[in-house]
Amino acid sequence: MISSWLFGSPSEGPRDLLLREGHRGVNVTVDGHTLQVDVDALAEGSGFFLQVQSTAAEDCHLEDFPGGHTVFRDIVAFFVSKNGEYSLRVTDENVCDMLEAAWLLECPRIFDEVVGSSCVRALSSRRKVELLEHLLPFTLASSPDDGGYYERCSRDSIAPGSSAATEGSSTDVFMQICLLETQMWQRTEWAAIELATQLDSADFVLGPALATGSLRVCCELLRLRHRRDEESGYVSKAFFAVSSLWKNLTDKPLHSSGSCDAHHLALMCIRKFIAEPFEAASGESQEPGEEDIPAELCMSIPDSHLLGLARLVEHVDLSRSPANWTALLIRVLLLVGRADDARIAFAEAFPRSTQVQQLAWRATAVPAQWLAAVAHHPEACWSLLRILSHFREMQAEELCALIEDVLLEKFLQSPHCSSIVLSSKLMDEVVGACFAAGRKLRTRQNEIEGMKEQCESNGHVAPHCPAHWDGEHMLRRLCCVGVELFRVAFVPQRGFLPHSWPHRAEVPEVDGPWTSEALSSSQSSSSDVGELCRPEPVVIHVSGHCLWDEGLLELWLLHKTMDRGRALPDLTLHFGRQIIMRHLWRGHSVYCKVQRLQELWELACWPLCEDVGLIREALEYLKGSYRELHSGRRDPICEEALFRMFTALNLSLLPGPALLSPWVPAQVQVTHLLVQQEPAQQFQSELHKEVAGASESLKSLSQQCAKLSNRLNIVEQRTVINKSQISDALVALEELQRRRRDAAPKGSLKRQTT
Repeated sequence: MISSWLFGSPSEGPRDLLLREGHRGVNVTVDGHTLQVDVDALAEGSGFFLQVQSTAAEDCHLEDFPGGHTVFRDIVAFFVSKNGEYSLRVTDENVCDMLEAAWLLECPRIFDEVVGSSCVRALSSRRKVELLEHLLPFTLASSPDDGGYYERCSRDSIAPGSSAATEGSSTDVFMQICLLETQMWQRTEWAAIELATQLDSADFVLGPALATGSLRVCCELLRLRHRRDEESGYVSKAFFAVSSLWKNLTDKPLHSSGSCDAHHLALMCIRKFIAEPFEAASGESQEPGEEDIPAELCMSIPDSHLLGLARLVEHVDLSRSPANWTALLIRVLLLVGRADDARIAFAEAFPRSTQVQQLAWRATAVPAQWLAAVAHHPEACWSLLRILSHFREMQAEELCALIEDVLLEKFLQSPHCSSIVLSSKLMDEVVGACFAAGRKLRTRQNEIEGMKEQCESNGHVAPHCPAHWDGEHMLRRLCCVGVELFRVAFVPQRGFLPHSWPHRAEVPEVDGPWTSEALSSSQSSSSDVGELCRPEPVVIHVSGHCLWDEGLLELWLLHKTMDRGRALPDLTLHFGRQIIMRHLWRGHSVYCKVQRLQELWELACWPLCEDVGLIREALEYLKGSYRELHSGRRDPICEEALFRMFTALNLSLLPGPALLSPWVPAQVQVTHLLVQQEPAQQFQSELHKEVAGASESLKSLSQQCAKLSNRLNIVEQRTVINKSQISDALVALEELQRRRRDAAPKGSLKRQTT
């Protein structure tokens, strides 16, 4: 009576199962018991019997059927009964067998009947936890998330051994199987979620056992757990431990393999859907102690697979995720439109994750502007270089925004930008492309006649300026960007002169102190002028090829650069002088006019130059200009200008034989001698000042000695006076005592004597 009150009135046991009129019967053998069933009636709610119906088989064997023939007869009776006259006999002992049988026979109605039965509702929360863990693998096996759902439907629609059927009947069977498959994963997931909603909060413990279900079920379990935590107050959470202890005493304890939080459970579920198939395909297995996923997964998984993980990512704490996990989760966040969260995670994980660093330069990955937040890291500079390496495929506006907003605004203050980005060969190409865009604009406006034909004949426009960079506004903007890049990269690029660019393994410290070795390595090979004593001017031939030779860089760019170099102690002036001398020697046929040469000489600021090679090179050019000036009509103004140029050079750094030439003016020789005499005169003047200072010191010392001697004499005189006064005082005392003795009576003397 008690059981009927709890579970309702039990229905009668299954009677003899009769075939309906016109239906086909099949003999099914379960555990040695043979039963003839109505396969046409069962095919309406069972995918297994739907496949049997499509064949001509008359016998069917079910080995190791859950619950044996008793459960099988109960299920068959439930399907063949009319108008719900018969209900399943669900008990605590056979509930698990019922669930397994429903999955084996592909009967979605069985899940509804079992979970909705009064017996299951009356079970304890601990028992429902066991049923939930038992049911979750069925949700994964019947879910379309594994990718084999439609393949199973198409494979099962025509079973082997089927009779000849028309195309229409095969389509009907396929549609029925698809419908049953859909109902299977829907009802199994509903059953799992329904059991989870009936659990007590103290028994609803997240753990690896809950990660065995389908993707949707795992997301729903995490959502339910999150809602339970929000609804539970501090008092309820405090009594969870007491409630669990009481249930352990009165009920079965939980047989859980461990507990975890929502973050770890979400990672377990994601690993199950992406990492485990990869490990199974590659034959690799992860050690139990490892938590991160293989690095190959971060970029190999297509976006279509990652979209299904969006709901799981909501429960993941990105700050606690390992390096490779973070890279994968950033991709998911970008796909679902959570760019702000992805950007924060990118900045936090960039220094420690190689895969996150690769996201910055891979196609269709994170925006390049995100590198601004990690500009202080050296790997960010290398990532920016990889992005800039595709600048020819970029749109002009995109390139300008990348350089202005990222490189110049954020990376320029980085300690690694100069040595990695600005000193690279790629930066030389980018600057050349920007100035080629400006030349393209000027050519279009006919400001330089014949420039277009000349550039096309030389073949310089095509490799520098991409054809899709067009529009007057964008070309002008590119030119301005090139000027700004020229300013910041002038010293790291060594004046954009020919030189060897460093590899990644050997990055020069161009921001540090420059030694003589660095100066000599930065000089061009044109500084070698041969013998010291050459009466005739030496013509120097430049070597190499650079942007200055192509005409993309012009000397007007040096004005602001050299002005800044006069105030800063760096190599700006040194490289500027090299550029000017290369400009004078390149394509040398005649010497530059004196007026133009004087302007370049003032720009070079030669009085501050201490490089012997450059001074000798400039001297040879002035010798040639002086010889050419004397070969024609003499001009006093030009001679005076050349003389000033000669005197601007610090010729004292050169050896004497270097000036033995008739093309070095005599005034320069005299000036050189005077300059050579200047150190001796300066030394003599300093020596005279030192002697005069020493004489003054001796005089003051003798005066001090005289003062001390006078003071010593005074002290001695006072000592003699004091001695005489002391002796007089002693004599007076003795006389006083004698007088007292003489004036005293004799009796008193005796008494005193006694």
